[in-house]
Parts: sequence; structure tokens; C-alpha cells
Amino acid sequence: MPLYTPTQRRLMAVLEDGLPHSRDELFACIDDELCQIVNFRVHLNYLRKKLQPIGLDILLDRTGDKPQKYNYRLVRLIAR
Repeated sequence: MPLYTPTQRRLMAVLEDGLPHSRDELFACIDDELCQIVNFRVHLNYLRKKLQPIGLDILLDRTGDKPQKYNYRLVRLIAR
């Protein structure tokens, strides 16, 4: 099991149910009032790099036409 930073643990606590979660819901997990959306994506990318070797990933679902809505889900990867 990988070691997670405090921010990654908060993100995982939200994502571990496997249900779709909004960007705003996950953005609230970042304990930094100066954080912006660009930094949010960096947090997710580092978490993805830790999850992929253990067969998990974070899937980005785009729903709706206009305005587009983005949801994130923790998923298990299928073996190649």
C-alpha cells in the first residue's frame, strides 16, 4: 500500500466509495487557501501515479452538454 500525503488521504477518503464526485467536492479536500485548479490537477496526477501500480486510477467523466460538468471516480484497472 503506498504512503499518502495528508491531502491524498483526504482525496482517497472521498473517492474510495467508487461513486462520481464533483471537482468542487474534491477541491475542498485541499487544505490550502492559495490552491488553484492547476494545483488541484497536480495533486490528482501525483495520486494517480501512486494508484496505478496497485491497479487503481481516477477516471474523469465529462457529463452534460453546456455547461459541461466533470466528475471524478476511483476505478479498478483491467489487467492487460
